Amino acid sequence: MIKLKEKGFILGVLLLALGLRIHLMTRSLFYDELYIAVHGAQAHSLFEALFKTFDPSNHLGYTALVYPTCHLLGIKEWTLRLPALLFGLGSIFLFWQWVRKYFCVATALLGAILLALAPAHIIWSASARGYSACIFFTILSSALYFSLLEKPSLKTAVMLTLTNIFASSFHVYFLCVFLAQFLHFLWISIRFFSNHGPSIKKGSIVNISLSIAGSCLGSLLIYFSVLRGLIFMARDHRALVPDFPLTLWRDLWSVPLWPLGLFCLIFMFIGFIHSNNRLLHWRVYVALLFLMVFPIWLSQPVYLYPRFFAYLLPFLFLLLANGIITIVKDSTARLRPITIFFIVLAMGTIIGKWLFLPSTIVENFKYKFRESVQFAENVASPQTRFCAFGDKDEFFQFYSHRPVERFKTFEDFKGFYEKQDQIICFTMSGPPMPQEHKKIFLFILSLPDAKVKTFDNIMVLDLKA
Repeated sequence: MIKLKEKGFILGVLLLALGLRIHLMTRSLFYDELYIAVHGAQAHSLFEALFKTFDPSNHLGYTALVYPTCHLLGIKEWTLRLPALLFGLGSIFLFWQWVRKYFCVATALLGAILLALAPAHIIWSASARGYSACIFFTILSSALYFSLLEKPSLKTAVMLTLTNIFASSFHVYFLCVFLAQFLHFLWISIRFFSNHGPSIKKGSIVNISLSIAGSCLGSLLIYFSVLRGLIFMARDHRALVPDFPLTLWRDLWSVPLWPLGLFCLIFMFIGFIHSNNRLLHWRVYVALLFLMVFPIWLSQPVYLYPRFFAYLLPFLFLLLANGIITIVKDSTARLRPITIFFIVLAMGTIIGKWLFLPSTIVENFKYKFRESVQFAENVASPQTRFCAFGDKDEFFQFYSHRPVERFKTFEDFKGFYEKQDQIICFTMSGPPMPQEHKKIFLFILSLPDAKVKTFDNIMVLDLKA
C-alpha cells in the first residue's frame, strides 16, 4: 500500500520535471529533429516515413508516433517533441514504481528526483528523438525480465517480447539491453543446470527463451527494409576515440570528472555492492549493461555519441541513490549528521550545476533554421525568391512560408540566378557539401554585391543586395 504522502511526493517530482522541460518544447528544431519533421511528419504516408530511405537520424519507432501525433495536432515544434516528453515523464514514474518494489522507498524517490533533474534526461525529454523512449523501455524491459525470472507467465513473456521489439525500433543501440538480458539469462541457465545457482522454475526458462527468440525475430523484421544501410554503416569505421568512456561518463552525469564525478562513482560502487538480493544476479545484469559500451567503442563505428547509451541513465541514478541511502542508514548515530552534511553539500553542488546546464547545452547545439528563415522573410521584398543549397537544403522549407528552390547541379542554380532580380539563399556550414553545391557556394562568394548574415552555423546570403 503506497502512502498518500509518497504519492504526493512523486506527483511533485513529476510536476517539477514537467516544469524543467516544458519551456524547451517550442525552441527551434535542430537538424536531426528536422529530419523527422521533413521526412517523417510531412511524408505522404506512414510507410514512406518509415521505410522509403535509410538514415541513422530516422528513429523508426519515434517517427511512427510522430506521424499520427502531428497529423492530429498539427506539425509544430511541441507536437514533434510531445512523445519524447511523455516518455520522459513516464520513465520517472516507472523508475519510482519499479525501484521501490525491490529496494526501498527512499532509494526510489531519491533516484526519481535525480532523474527529473538530470540535464541529459531533460534534453532528451524535450527533443524529437527516441532517447527518452529508450530510457522508458529499458526500465520496463528490465522489470518484465526480472518478473519472468521470479515467476513464469506467458502474458509477461509476450509483454517482454513486444517491449523489446518496439524499443529496438527507437534506436538500434537498445539491442545492448536485449543482449545484456540474453547473456544474463545464459549465465543463470548455465549455473542452474550445473547446480551452482539458485533454483529457477523451468517455466521461467521456457518463457524467457521464447521471448528472446521472438525479440530477435521481431527486431529483424523491423530493420529488414533498412538492413543494407545498417550493414553499410557497420562496415564504415573511424579512428578510435581514446577518451570516449570518460566523455560518456561526463555527459551522462553532466558533472566534471573530478571531484564530483569521483564522488558519484564511489557512491555508485557502494550502491552496486549493496544491491538487493531479491533480484536474481542483479549485479551481473547491471555490469553487463555497462560493459556493452566497450565492444561497441573498440569496434570504432563511424557514428558514436554518448546519447546512444541513454539506456544507462536510470541505472546510474539507481546505484547512486542506493549508495547514498545505504551510507546514511549504516552510519552510526554520531557520524550520521556529518555524513548527511557532506552528502547534501556534494549533491547540492551537483544539482546547482545541473540547473543551469540544459539551457547552455541547448544554446551550444542550437541550429537556428527558424531564426534564419524568419530574418530572411522580414527583410525580403514580395519579389524576393528564396533558395537553399548544401547537405541540409531541404530543411529550410519547413520554416519558410515561401517556396525554397533547391538545385541538383550548379547549372540549375546558374539558370535560376540569371532569371531573378532578388535572391536570398540559405546554407548550413558543417556537414560536407555535395560537389555541385560547393560550386554554388564558391560562385556566391565571388559575387561583389552579395551580403552575408550568419546565425551560428546558418548563413543567409543576399545574392543581389
